[in-house]
Amino acid sequence: MAPGTNTSGGTLEALVKRVRQILGDVIPPVITVGAPPATLFPHPPDDTGIGVHWNTGSATAAGMDEIRRFWIPELQGMGVKWVKMLHPGGEALADALLQNGIMPVVRIFRVRPNPGTLSDGEKQALDTFLRLGVRYFEFNNEPDESVEWQGGSPPPNAPDIVATNAIVDMDTIISKGGLPGIPAVTVGKWWDLVGRIVDKGRADLFSHGAWHAIHNYGLNHPPAYPSDDVNQAGTPVSQEEYDRLARESVPGGAWGNDSREQVNAYRASDKNPGITIMSDFSCFRAFEFFDAKNRERLGFSIPILSTEDGYQVGDRQDRRYPRITPSLHAQWTSEICQVMMGTHPSLAPAPAYYFCDAHWLLGEKSLGVTDAAWESSAWYSATWPNGRLPVVDTLKILPKRVRTSTTLPPPPPVPVPLPQQQAREAGWRARNITYNADAAFPRYARANGLGAPLTAEFDFTANGHTYRGQGFVQKIIYAEVGIWDTIYTVDW
Repeated sequence: MAPGTNTSGGTLEALVKRVRQILGDVIPPVITVGAPPATLFPHPPDDTGIGVHWNTGSATAAGMDEIRRFWIPELQGMGVKWVKMLHPGGEALADALLQNGIMPVVRIFRVRPNPGTLSDGEKQALDTFLRLGVRYFEFNNEPDESVEWQGGSPPPNAPDIVATNAIVDMDTIISKGGLPGIPAVTVGKWWDLVGRIVDKGRADLFSHGAWHAIHNYGLNHPPAYPSDDVNQAGTPVSQEEYDRLARESVPGGAWGNDSREQVNAYRASDKNPGITIMSDFSCFRAFEFFDAKNRERLGFSIPILSTEDGYQVGDRQDRRYPRITPSLHAQWTSEICQVMMGTHPSLAPAPAYYFCDAHWLLGEKSLGVTDAAWESSAWYSATWPNGRLPVVDTLKILPKRVRTSTTLPPPPPVPVPLPQQQAREAGWRARNITYNADAAFPRYARANGLGAPLTAEFDFTANGHTYRGQGFVQKIIYAEVGIWDTIYTVDW
């Protein structure tokens, strides 16, 4: 049986629904909040954390015979264990992936899904994939983009609309036994969807299967960004590196029209010493930013899955770095895969909460997509020599290692308040002096650093007035009885 297979056929869901129809509100919903159990989120066997985005069209357009004959072995050769795919026509692919130890992440695809929630037909598709054993689902995509809105652009309150509708779809998916992903926004952007869902009183969703989808494209930043030497210190490009990349064939050239001297001038002027991922997360390591925000809002980590990421040949959005050439694409993609497996020689292993990446893009025309708008991004394409980018062969020879830790970190312990008041009372009792937390003298002495009490309170009279005083290490303090807001001090 495939991992995560649901054999209930919806029986439990139907029973609960029927009971609620009979009893109405007599049975309140059970809502619990806390870190989800690690067993809730399945991993594929021999998980490397390496993933790809399949294509942008019908998942089985290339034909299942070809997928079984060629594509599954290609995925296995590269060490791919996660595949992001669109749901139309994808049932047979999802089943084949599961049977071969690869975890599908299925986006229930809708054209311009915002504003809105899953339709009855899309819920039926969800049921079909669940019966196959699929667990991870997306129901929305980059809602910060105009192309994802029926009206043509996100309204000013778009994050709130998306959060409200996400609650509905997440409830639907969780109730059926699936695991829903918080919608990913475009690289370098952040909508506090987790916070909005919490503010709407539904923090429980994150205890029962919700995970966070991200699109952490590298742009033309190296995997270490923003901690790399170019960004932090403006390290100049050497003549050797400049010339080597300049010789590669890539539209626009690796350095455009910029000379080595100009590139190094950019590096000197645009460096960002001390900058951290919390200030610039337009890079692969964006998962660190999102986890910090999740822990800030929830108090614990939830799984983060990339559903799009990686590098695209020809990309050059930061003038300090070269355009992504085929060789650089292979090198940096390989480094990301090493991070996922924990084998990179200098970068830290991917944390356990970061389940997988999803390199854009395995194929387009090669996978049967006729309207191949993203052909230039495809790893397998007639555009490239030998029909594929160098990254394919690079990953095939890259030593593979199963991830050593895939267990979500425990939430931080709840801080136990220090027993300061009890300690203070005990200290006064040790001097045989009664402590009154509401009395004016102890509060005044503590606020003014007068030290420990040396005497109990005492009364005295002067000039026809009655005073009360108390001795502390630094001073004797006193006040007229009944006028406790005016306190006087006198040296010993």
